[in-house]
Amino acid sequence: MEHEQGSTVSDPTTSDTPASDAVPHDAAAHESALEGGSIGGAVVGAAVGGVIGAAVWAGISHFLSIELGWIAVGVGFLSGLGAATAAKSKAGPATGVVAALIAIASIFAGKYASAALELSAYSASFESPQFPESGAWQDDDQTQFHMAFSLVLDREATGAAPANVGGFDVWETESLDDFPADVVAQVESSWASIDEDEREAAGERAASYQYRSSTADEIAFGREAAGETLNWPAGMTYDEAYRFEHYPQDTRDAVNAQWATMDRAEQARTLNTYNQAMADRANASCRARGT
Repeated sequence: MEHEQGSTVSDPTTSDTPASDAVPHDAAAHESALEGGSIGGAVVGAAVGGVIGAAVWAGISHFLSIELGWIAVGVGFLSGLGAATAAKSKAGPATGVVAALIAIASIFAGKYASAALELSAYSASFESPQFPESGAWQDDDQTQFHMAFSLVLDREATGAAPANVGGFDVWETESLDDFPADVVAQVESSWASIDEDEREAAGERAASYQYRSSTADEIAFGREAAGETLNWPAGMTYDEAYRFEHYPQDTRDAVNAQWATMDRAEQARTLNTYNQAMADRANASCRARGT
């Protein structure tokens, strides 16, 4: 068969474009897909390792009350191991970067979880004392502790610090034994000089002290907000008042008169309601700080 002059017929077998030129393009696409898969697997693997490491960090820090630097190394190791295991033979620099980033995030997550556990335990410690409608509201130790606490504050208010003060801080005391020896001696002497009825009355005054102080605060605040001029004790203002004795005498008289109108059962219910509200407020504040 003859062809017209100047025309040519391409022969696929003699094409100028080598067939092998198409292969690198397909191989690169395949390699790119594999690399993408390896990174995805590395993310999952590193995340699993990081979660395990963060949980271990939080558990040790919370339950043993210690923070060890090598735990952070362990978190990094678990993240890297998870990434390498998931990526298998395709692990490379990219998977290493992924593991490092997730390890850092896991360390911060572990510290946050530890703090959250501590805060949860702390807030759970705010429990409301419940007083019976009949029977003693406080035992002798609690009443004597309150007596010692009040004695120290009275001394500090007059500029007379307790003897043997050292590093003593009244706000860090938890029992009578935490107070200076002269304070303990004075409380024990006062306690020995009163009978059982007086001791029970002292316990009731101690148990209701915070409620009466809070009520005095509310009354004083309302009166000042209404424009009244209050007769504060010398050197005292509303902003500085926090003890029952800090409030004006007529305010304290009003609180005591209100308290006296209630029978003992009603007083107990009033205190229980107040204490529960204070505990709920403290727990809510702790939860808010933890978010």
